[in-house]
Amino acid sequence: MNLHYLAFEGIDGCGKHEQIMLLADALTREGITPIELLEPSYGRYGRELRRRLRTAELGSSSELRELFTKDRQDHVRTKVAPLLSLARSHQGFAILQSRTFLSAAAYQGESDDPDHLALIVAEQRSFAPDPDLILILDLSVDAALDRLDRVHRRDAMETVDTLTRARRRYLSLAQIQPNCVVIDARGSRREVAERVGAAIRQREETGGFDQ
Repeated sequence: MNLHYLAFEGIDGCGKHEQIMLLADALTREGITPIELLEPSYGRYGRELRRRLRTAELGSSSELRELFTKDRQDHVRTKVAPLLSLARSHQGFAILQSRTFLSAAAYQGESDDPDHLALIVAEQRSFAPDPDLILILDLSVDAALDRLDRVHRRDAMETVDTLTRARRRYLSLAQIQPNCVVIDARGSRREVAERVGAAIRQREETGGFDQ
């Protein structure tokens, strides 16, 4: 595989972790070592974010975005950048990451205005590397919340309003980010994995996507 850095995005409950696990298994069978990364991280700022999400002590939208940004900066410095250097300089490695800078615009943006969302992405990209491909798993909010309710108690951001807004923004961002593809996340996890695999193959073969 000539794609070294793949990121999965989408609203909570869309199946990012499941798809990363399935892709990791598939890559391992092909002799490729998957390196799985997660945002928020488990570093200093990521642990604070997880605490706030669990206790609903979110603070203002600007404070929350600043904390997410600090976590992403720390994650890039300590994990993403060195591991990406390894993956791109040696054959047989691929980074699979749950969430990247698009989440800042989707979840912490202050409006749906495309220029505003693009500005947030540009700010984040000033320090965060671009994945070779961002796969946005798209699922209805009702279906996502149903999945969440079946596996765990919702955190402070897993609400109808928050996920509806984030889904709308993800679909808008997909129109302006050239390295994004939207994947229909309905159906079984194997069906979704087939769509993910097809998108990756298309990216590898053509360098782009059918419109």
